[in-house]
Amino acid sequence: MSRSKSEHNPERIRRLGTALTITLVGVVVLIALLGRGWLRTAVSEQERAPVVVAFNWPITTSADGQPVGWMDQSTQRTLERVARLNLTPDPLDYTALKLTADALYSTGWFESMPTVKRFPGGRVHVIGAWRAPVAVVRSGPKDMVISAKGELLPHSYPTGASGLKFIEGAYAPPPERFG
Repeated sequence: MSRSKSEHNPERIRRLGTALTITLVGVVVLIALLGRGWLRTAVSEQERAPVVVAFNWPITTSADGQPVGWMDQSTQRTLERVARLNLTPDPLDYTALKLTADALYSTGWFESMPTVKRFPGGRVHVIGAWRAPVAVVRSGPKDMVISAKGELLPHSYPTGASGLKFIEGAYAPPPERFG
């Protein structure tokens, strides 16, 4: 039994190989596109956990050299609530992390955009450079807290209650925005 010349034609074999390669690549791309949403949903549903927010709360050094936090509990709880407003249990929800960072930065407590990272088990860590209070500006019946750079912080005290150095007789009213 002899084979015909067309069965061993190198050009025909090359075209057949090209057609098979293109078909295989097309099938892989189609599976990737169709399966991507399904896979994302499956992973997201499997990995969901209640969100637990952790901050690197600001500290300073006490007179005896010990680290001590200077931010009051009420402000810490407020910042935790701001973070939880935007976070979702979806481990693949990048948009929620970005919205959380934006919302926290807009509070006026951060010098720059904080980093918000998600970890297994629903843990979310907020890391950033804090604006620290160094003095107050007396303005009417309250002391407005300012940073070392003169930035207005989102906290005030009744006149004389802060324990911080104070500035009296400011020539301009306080800014309308924090930071």
